[in-house]
Amino acid sequence: MAALGGNAFAARDGEITMEGQFAFARQALSCLGPLLLPPFELLLSHGNGPQVGHQLARAERALGAAYALPLDACVAQTQGELGYVIGRTLRDLLAERGLSRPVAILVTEVEVADAWDA
Repeated sequence: MAALGGNAFAARDGEITMEGQFAFARQALSCLGPLLLPPFELLLSHGNGPQVGHQLARAERALGAAYALPLDACVAQTQGELGYVIGRTLRDLLAERGLSRPVAILVTEVEVADAWDA
């Protein structure tokens, strides 16, 4: 398993762009070279904190022109966004190496119990 933090997809100054996210994904996934080969089955996970903040800001600026988005919907949207970036980059890297392996992207939902409820 490999994990990528959501902040890692941002530039040093904190700016986030689609181009920058793809560039970081290529750099990070290229380092996993041997793990892309059989018999390994690789599971990647990622954070998406700063991307959620940007999505919430977009949703707030669009109020009145578009429907409101709750936090959990923004989290799911940015999970999908980064999953797309990682999946597309991984498929490209595999193709460049002449490899054909399935790549699946999953958006997950986890319920965390409140410590006071336990």
